[in-house]
Amino acid sequence: MSYASSILRYKKYQLQYNCNVPEPYKLIYVDPFELNTILAPPFHKKISRYGIHIKGGAWDLNVKNDKLRYYRHHCKERKLVKFENFEYYTELRKYIKEGLEWEKTSIHKHLTEIHSTNFSQKEKEKIDRLVESIQEHGYLSQRELVEKGLQTTTFPCPERAEVEVNIGRDGQIIFEDGKHRLCLAKILELDQIPVRIFAVHKKLIKESDNKDLAYI
Repeated sequence: MSYASSILRYKKYQLQYNCNVPEPYKLIYVDPFELNTILAPPFHKKISRYGIHIKGGAWDLNVKNDKLRYYRHHCKERKLVKFENFEYYTELRKYIKEGLEWEKTSIHKHLTEIHSTNFSQKEKEKIDRLVESIQEHGYLSQRELVEKGLQTTTFPCPERAEVEVNIGRDGQIIFEDGKHRLCLAKILELDQIPVRIFAVHKKLIKESDNKDLAYI
């Protein structure tokens, strides 16, 4: 599925739901700490990463007090997990805020076990580069990073690579993807970050009017 097909899907949704659908690559700005839950497994493992999707079902209601490590894809039952129970986030906080050596984090142990020591080192280097970039330039959108020459992209629309969120039936904002940047935004205590909407609950779309969805 491509960028072009995502635009066609959006137009189809407009006709089906009387234009009451958020634009597929429009950014909204949110407080990182409003993203309190993680969808596991994420939608994007089964459907196109491009554009916006409308999804029915109970995916926004099934809150569990489970723990998550690094990957979410093995989860058999779709559920919401509290962000504070995401081990990658809690260990990353120890590394950045408390000065825990990378090699002593469970992230390093986990990545070394399932991949390699080299893979873990590359993950560390990625985190270090992101922290340095945010501290030097502020938290920039993907388009701003490209325009400033700080990053290249192969996507026709840079917004495709932003932190992705889902909107539940009651308007709750749920994390979909982009864990590195969201974890760092929380750890560095940023006031707001740009995100793009990946999926919206069908019930919210059907029961709202355009005015009710103005904030997205």
